[in-house]
Amino acid sequence: MGPETMPWSDFGIAGMVIAVMIWIVRRALDRSDAMQAEHREEREEVLKQHREERAEWRAASERREDKTEKVLAELTEALRRG
Repeated sequence: MGPETMPWSDFGIAGMVIAVMIWIVRRALDRSDAMQAEHREEREEVLKQHREERAEWRAASERREDKTEKVLAELTEALRRG
């Protein structure tokens, strides 16, 4: 619905100005809602990727700990024998 078809036009130029201002505000709000929805989707994707990365980091950390524990156990055993 454009500003030229609104009932505000019955009030002359002042009514037309008010109608146009209302139309501009509505358009801005619609665009804002669309942008927020788009950013929400992007934010959810970034959070999902971050969760996946943290899971990978934890797995890599556990593998390093396992290797470190194995090396320390072997070193301890070698020192006991030697």
